[in-house]
Amino acid sequence: MDEGPGHAVPDVILYDKTAEETKIIIEICQNNGQRNDLRKIIYLIEDNDYGILEGFVYNYKTHEWLRYRKGDGGVATNSSVSEVMGIDMGPFL
Repeated sequence: MDEGPGHAVPDVILYDKTAEETKIIIEICQNNGQRNDLRKIIYLIEDNDYGILEGFVYNYKTHEWLRYRKGDGGVATNSSVSEVMGIDMGPFL
């Protein structure tokens, strides 16, 4: 994993083929990049019309998940549970 600045494209996208939209995005980071990746998730969900409903930041050093849902007002929650998919994504990693 690169410790430098992130990329404009999310690390993981979960695409709904029927709706032809990305519904969930995931950023994987370490301690240094967590804040920037969370800002990126919020920006992609709130400030664009991509149809993204939910975003996650997973810190692989601390094993911490942060979830942000469209309309959460810029505040993320410590959670790995996707309400869009109805599953806990934590066990996948």
